[in-house]
Amino acid sequence: MPRAGSPYSWTITQGTLPNGLTLNATSGMISGTPTDIGKSSFTVQVSDHETSVATAVASLSIAINPPPPRNAALYLSDQTGLQIQSDGSLTLLPSSPESASTGYMFGSSSKLPLLFLLGNPPTNLLESLLINQDYSLTLYSSAPLHASSFDYVPPAIEPTGSNLYLPGPIDSNLTPGVTIYPGNGSLQSVGSIAIPNVSAHSRLVFTPDGTLAFISTCDPSHVGSILSYSRSSDGMLTPATVYVIPGNFCAESGLATSPDGKYLATGEVTGEVQVYRVASDGSLTPVLLQSFTVTLDPQGDFVSLHDMTWDQSSSFLLAATGLTDNFQGGVAALSFSGRALTETVYPTGPAQGSIRRTGSFVYSTPLFPHVFSGPAGIFGFNFQNGQLIALPGSPYPYGKPFSDVVVYLTARELRLDFRGAWQPRTRSVLVDPLLQSGRRTVQSASRREHLGCCVATGGRCGWNWSPICVCTWPKRFPTVPRGGASMI
Repeated sequence: MPRAGSPYSWTITQGTLPNGLTLNATSGMISGTPTDIGKSSFTVQVSDHETSVATAVASLSIAINPPPPRNAALYLSDQTGLQIQSDGSLTLLPSSPESASTGYMFGSSSKLPLLFLLGNPPTNLLESLLINQDYSLTLYSSAPLHASSFDYVPPAIEPTGSNLYLPGPIDSNLTPGVTIYPGNGSLQSVGSIAIPNVSAHSRLVFTPDGTLAFISTCDPSHVGSILSYSRSSDGMLTPATVYVIPGNFCAESGLATSPDGKYLATGEVTGEVQVYRVASDGSLTPVLLQSFTVTLDPQGDFVSLHDMTWDQSSSFLLAATGLTDNFQGGVAALSFSGRALTETVYPTGPAQGSIRRTGSFVYSTPLFPHVFSGPAGIFGFNFQNGQLIALPGSPYPYGKPFSDVVVYLTARELRLDFRGAWQPRTRSVLVDPLLQSGRRTVQSASRREHLGCCVATGGRCGWNWSPICVCTWPKRFPTVPRGGASMI
């Protein structure tokens, strides 16, 4: 046997490791991400480097189990785990509540049985969770963030599952940008790219083949842009084109690529939706002559847009909508002809905050289930022939207000960020003078005034999941009487 403290050399003398795994000849560590299932048997030999070489051998085997079937589980940020039955209905997983899930704002790998999430403050961690055979969750790895997790956009996994991307501060100087990690759950950064005006209001999505990425940004004057990037085989992003969004819009309520990869849709909390044609170089061309506005009913009553996704045919956009004063809303369906949008299904029921799709099954979560007098919980639909058909047992009595939601899917799904802005209307605002300098709580007289009272004074409006708007100004607080009212 080798003497203690002497260096060793490790080799495979017989058999092979599972595909994707390698043996470090110096440390003896087997590492990597297996790409095949099954059992591999092999013999390892270790030798020392003394004059009289000593060796030892061992016969080992590694079994790679298949991942649990996809499109069969749904997780909420309140630790609820749900099984998706064959008819789309939801039942609690035996392991629910999932104690390993201690954060919010999810991402799901399309390659490995992994979820990614941002840990709740004050932990401020990026975490990866392993999805076990029974769909229970186990903490796999974690990595510290440079700032509060509230300053980050939820993690995004490109469709091939090779890399994880986290928009937000990329260093201790809080430089905005995107940090890049391998998609294997190890959370060891492999690079980053600085992108001005990336904030917790931004969105990051990829084309279905993973070759193009799009991220929305918003400057301090509320001028929004969509930046496109080409993605190389090592996961790095290279700037391609920049599209400046007309008007005071920042795509803060949705950025969704169509399943066929031809279109990118953007949404605003004010209800406006625009669709862009995606060129091979990432450049965007608006399809609609002007933004389409989602409404609560055929009469055109205002409703806010909180999240959206495409159907599997790229022929419809499905939107989660809702109001914060009477809590009305629901899921709207927008038919897309390739040149125009038409609202074919108007929202009904309680205000909805997030929407997810797996195949033809569509799930949405309400913004305020604790105050709505009607059914509350997760709503499920089967979207067929342009119609939303309620799933058996829907709505399901699970989830808390503002829960983020993720489906364990074959491909990455969008998620909801509840921070946004509202359509302005000139009225009075109330200012709370007790908050710290640079941030003030602004309560408007109606749901449409939040964006107006912030932008008109050079601020940003965030966390609008109630009639309260937290308005942040980059410099000193504007000239609004403290504790009083002012017309803007």
